[in-house]
Amino acid sequence: MSLKLQLGIKQTPADARQAITQTLISKTISQTDDEAMYSGQAIGTSWEAVTIHADITTPGFVVVHNLDTTNFVELDVEATGANPVVKLKAGEWAMFRLATTTLYAQADTAACDIEYWVWAD
Repeated sequence: MSLKLQLGIKQTPADARQAITQTLISKTISQTDDEAMYSGQAIGTSWEAVTIHADITTPGFVVVHNLDTTNFVELDVEATGANPVVKLKAGEWAMFRLATTTLYAQADTAACDIEYWVWAD
């Protein structure tokens, strides 16, 4: 797997301009397992598990995209949602390495559709 991050800043406060520059980060990641999946799911306003195929026994990188145009979705690794670790506003996406085999999500005011990709570690 090859990952590439490109950051472009259009407007930045003057005091942060030197700290944030347009940067290109590229990294190749080796997988021990070649399993991967793509799926979509309707996320309700109560915490629910995001379905990860059973073939992926050790999840690695995950990309989650909130397809809603109005509401946000929160992600957590606990079913209670006690400490959400990711908040995806309408249209936003996030990529991260999952440290557990289960991911939970909850929509804000109304159900939201998400699409997501999971690669085995």
